[in-house]
Parts: sequence; C-alpha cells; structure tokens
Amino acid sequence: MIAFPRCFLLLFAALVLLCLAGRAQDGAAILSTRIPQCAVRSVDGSWIPKELYADGVLRFTYLYEPPKKNPGEYDYRDETHNVYAAFWNRTRTKGELLQFVWLRRAPPVHLRIVNNGHIVTQQGKMDIEDALWGVWTHEHLTRRLARLRTAPLQTAAFQQIPTRGATCDSYAHAVDDSPRSSPSNPR
Repeated sequence: MIAFPRCFLLLFAALVLLCLAGRAQDGAAILSTRIPQCAVRSVDGSWIPKELYADGVLRFTYLYEPPKKNPGEYDYRDETHNVYAAFWNRTRTKGELLQFVWLRRAPPVHLRIVNNGHIVTQQGKMDIEDALWGVWTHEHLTRRLARLRTAPLQTAAFQQIPTRGATCDSYAHAVDDSPRSSPSNPR
C-alpha cells in the first residue's frame, strides 16, 4: 500500500519538473525572437548600428535575470525582470549593449529598453562606453557583459526579424499600455 503513494509522488514531481522546463524554454523562445525585434524595430527606430548587421545577420547573446530573493551587491533589489543583450560584430570585440525590463511576459510581450552602451575593446579588455547613470550601473553592466561574452551566440536574419508581436519602447519614449477606460458619454 505504501508503494502507491510513493509512485504518485514521483509522478507528480516529474510532471512539475517538465512544466517548469517547458516554461523556461518558452521564455527563451520568446526572448530570442523579441530581443532582436525590439532592438531594431522599437518605437524609437533601431538601437543597433547598421555596421553590426551589414551582412544581413544580427548576432547577439542575452541574459535573463528574474527578481532575486537574496540580491548581491551589484543586483537590483526590486521586482523587475531584467534582460541584457549584447549585439556583436563578427569577432565579438565590439557591439552594443541593451538592458531591457520585461514588463509583460504574456502576449503581447512588452520589453522596455532602460539602458544602452557601446561595447568596446581597449588594450585587450572589454568595456562599456556611454551607458546611462553612474559608477554602480557601469559595474552592474560590466558584470553582465562578462557573462554575455561567453553566452551562446544567437543569430537572426535581419529580413526575418518580426515587425509585430511585441510592444517595444524605451526610456526615451515609453508606451502607455495600461488598460484604457472609455470616456463616459453623457447625454
């Protein structure tokens, strides 16, 4: 009689793990499609210099960071879902870094660019230039850049990057996507 509950618990645990793995894959599929879309087809236009995809291929790596229960010294302490993307030249020595906040994870996905900077290599060391804010943010982004540099390279043919399917805006021009209340019609 005890074997039945154990089998049931094992089956239940396996189903939970499969569901969690499926969710992670769904998130990865969403980001690998929507990051390039928001980088080159945002309400502000393209954030990526054309020289990085002059051959028709956009090369990028990304890192997703959900809110952390125990944030470290260079982690955000709020409930934001942050996505960092590096768009590379062919040799991964130069590029653009974009930091997004993933505001809505269910369709239609909403990604907002909250910071950007130029990836440069000087004297053999990779760095970020022209990022917004200050010293803490520069260190925060530099730590993410080190992880982005070794992340698996994604590619997207520029002509196949979707034009719809996500809300893509930035700190410069935020889109108000809150539910709109219809004005009353007095008679």
